[in-house]
Order: sequence, then structure tokens, then C-alpha cells
Amino acid sequence: METFTHDDVVELVRDTTRTLFDTMLSGELVALPGYKSSKVEEYEESVFCLIGFTGNYVGSGSLHCSGACACRLASSLLMTEFTKVDEEVLDAIAEITNMIVGNFKNALEEKVGVIGISTPTVIFGHQYAARNFGASEWTAVPFTVDGDAFDVRIRLEKNKEIQRLLERYTLEKTSQAQL
Repeated sequence: METFTHDDVVELVRDTTRTLFDTMLSGELVALPGYKSSKVEEYEESVFCLIGFTGNYVGSGSLHCSGACACRLASSLLMTEFTKVDEEVLDAIAEITNMIVGNFKNALEEKVGVIGISTPTVIFGHQYAARNFGASEWTAVPFTVDGDAFDVRIRLEKNKEIQRLLERYTLEKTSQAQL
């Protein structure tokens, strides 16, 4: 089973996001340099969509943007104008996040094996903070689309429980073979 680097994650996120914009969303997408972070930048009003990973690797993928950017993305996806964040906008952001993170997961599985994802959870609010708990940081990949900023974040680490089970299984098989 292969591993992956920060740069691999950045490139896969860029590719999956670019593909989504090329096929389903409009606007001039600009990818900015990726970086590592343990916190989400704060906006006056923002939307944060989170999807969990499980399997050989665990963690989360997310999309974070201002309320105005959420309306712009939802308008593009649903081909209708949104001027305020409502249930339709939140559903559209959940679907956009699901497509980006799901396609990222599918591409990464070719290197690292099976990874499952959860259903999206969308948070909308004013002046809140989100942070990552645990040892690893998110790989943040920021973008702009027609001047509106958003970022996609990925946090993945090997599933230690699965690794322990595999080691125990291997040890048991080796012991049985020696008998």
C-alpha cells in the first residue's frame, strides 16, 4: 500500500475541483498555493461543510467559504439566483463538497486502498471557529472563483485500529503456520 504527501493531496484536490468547475459549475477558478493548518479562517458569515473519512485512512474533508461565496456557488450549480444563505444553498454546498471530496477519495483509493466517506454536515453561522483535533493538520487548498474565496481541506492519517488488527492477524497467521 502506497502513501501520499501534502503535495499529492494538494494536486488531487486541485484536479477534482477543477473537473467539477469544468463540468458543472461556472466561473474562473484560480487555485492558490496549498498550505497546512489546524484552524479555519474566520469570516463574518460563513458556511463550513464537513465529510468524514473511514477505512484504511481516517479524517475529514471540508469546504469553507463566506455566505456570499456559498450563494454564488449554489447559483452556479442550481442555475438560479441566490442572494442569501437558505436551505437550498446549504444543500448545494453539501453536494459540491460531496463531489469534490468524493472524487478526491476515489482518486486516492487507487494508491492507499478502500476509504469510506460519511454524509456531509453543513454549518452556517456568524463568527464561529472550527479547528482540527488530533495530531495531524489539514492540508488547505484555497481557490477563488470570480473573486470569491473558498478552500477545500483534507485531513487524513492511517487508521491505527485497522493497522493493529492487521498486525495481530498477521502475527496469528505466522504463529499458526509455524505449528
